[in-house]
Amino acid sequence: MVDPEVVKSKLIKLEKYIQELQEYENIELEEYKNDDMKKRYLERTLQLALESILDIGSFLIFQHPRW
Repeated sequence: MVDPEVVKSKLIKLEKYIQELQEYENIELEEYKNDDMKKRYLERTLQLALESILDIGSFLIFQHPRW
């Protein structure tokens, strides 16, 4: 049985990461390339967002009653 609270908490984290990334949606390529801190922040935040997506998928797959 899938625990909806687990999925909800993971979705909340994902939403937070997406909002943080959206704050930089208009960043110029040169600024991104030349600012190592912003680059690292954006790359790490994107990584965390993707990990959240994979966690949700894995959780749903392995909690499915057929498995």
